[in-house]
Amino acid sequence: MRNVFIKGVPHSQFVWENIGDIEAGRGTLGDSMPVLVYRLMQHTLGHTLSESVGSGKSDDFFRNAGSLAGTEYAKHVFTLSDGVDEFTEAAQRNLMEFNIGIDHISVVDRNTGCAVSAFDRGAGATAERPICKYEEGLVIGIMDTYANSRFTVSENAYPDEGNTTTGGSTMRNVFMKDIPHNQFTWENIGDIEGGRGELGVAMPVLVYRLMQYTMLDVLSKEFGSNKANDYFRDAGYLAGTQFSKHMLNLEVGLDEFIANLQAKLKLLRIGILRMEAFDRETGEIVLSVGEDLDCSGLPVTDETVCNYDEGFIAGILEAYTGKRYDVREIDCWANGDRVCRFNGKVKAA
Repeated sequence: MRNVFIKGVPHSQFVWENIGDIEAGRGTLGDSMPVLVYRLMQHTLGHTLSESVGSGKSDDFFRNAGSLAGTEYAKHVFTLSDGVDEFTEAAQRNLMEFNIGIDHISVVDRNTGCAVSAFDRGAGATAERPICKYEEGLVIGIMDTYANSRFTVSENAYPDEGNTTTGGSTMRNVFMKDIPHNQFTWENIGDIEGGRGELGVAMPVLVYRLMQYTMLDVLSKEFGSNKANDYFRDAGYLAGTQFSKHMLNLEVGLDEFIANLQAKLKLLRIGILRMEAFDRETGEIVLSVGEDLDCSGLPVTDETVCNYDEGFIAGILEAYTGKRYDVREIDCWANGDRVCRFNGKVKAA
């Protein structure tokens, strides 16, 4: 019998309500999280998409997701009947309160509607080209919704893009990293503390989920939900392997490793991890994650949605054991459980 409490909209079709009741779902860990965790998903997903479809198409997906996010954000957070001055003041205030960035919006031409929006959002590593495609879309969505007309937004400069212009010619910064942001390295997460002095190193879970589920919507429309889930799973795998190399001790015994992983995931407010079962002969493992960052508090839609987590756990297990794992979520907030449960099996050689 169909669960009468199931909402009709799956998470591959974004609606604001599918962000969930974060406060109720994350009672211990709270409604904030480190910016590092947000950037880890954003940049590994960008890497995964760029390898598959090219950086230009990947940028388009992030821009389209940002536009969808900006539209829904404007509808649910702003008062769209405000005058221009009131609206821009509210936009600046709200974007700062949500720790997205200190946004300075100034309307340049009231006849054409041309606007300038400058995000002081915190340093990443240097990049040869503007990389904030999601933010481009976010501004488009907000301005389109307020003005009821189509805007075209492009990022003209990025505070850390690493180029200086002298006498009309561009001189390459000799401190520029050789690896672009569409090829993930841990260093490209950037100096968050140094770049976000006023906003700090934390941000709301709402902003993370807004990016995550608008991207899922955009990718599902383009490729279908199964392929979209694969992209998130692959990004999670890359994130898990890099997370393990840079934040975990891979040389300790299993019990100590799990204890360290539990502590780190709780510290980063990703979730409360427990190992429920482990078969030392086959390597099969069952893990649960309480107050999971991706889904705790979501409405029930009779589906599992933590595909990024599946890849993340698989990457961690491979980094520690040296064996490839296939990890699948078997219980989730979105299918009516109040904990996420994952089954991991070693892949056949």
